Amino acid sequence: MELDDFIIFIGLLLTCLNIVAFFIGRAKDIRECTRDENKVSTDLEIVRRGNGNILIKLDKIDTKMDNMQERLVRVEESTKQAHKRLDEHLIQDK
Repeated sequence: MELDDFIIFIGLLLTCLNIVAFFIGRAKDIRECTRDENKVSTDLEIVRRGNGNILIKLDKIDTKMDNMQERLVRVEESTKQAHKRLDEHLIQDK
């Protein structure tokens, strides 16, 4: 009987150790998962900030492009008027 009781005791002890190891491993997995989720959240926040900066820069570029387009239209008009004046001079000289 003593050997049977000893074997049962060892079996129960190992079962308890397995249960404890399972819960310890699960807690470790939860910590690692939480750490990974926090890292992903941090990375997403960095991307959001980067996107915000890009949008601000794009707005500035759009404004500059609008200004350049207005200036180009004025230069084209001025060039057109200069050509008309040159044509008038050429016609008068003939």
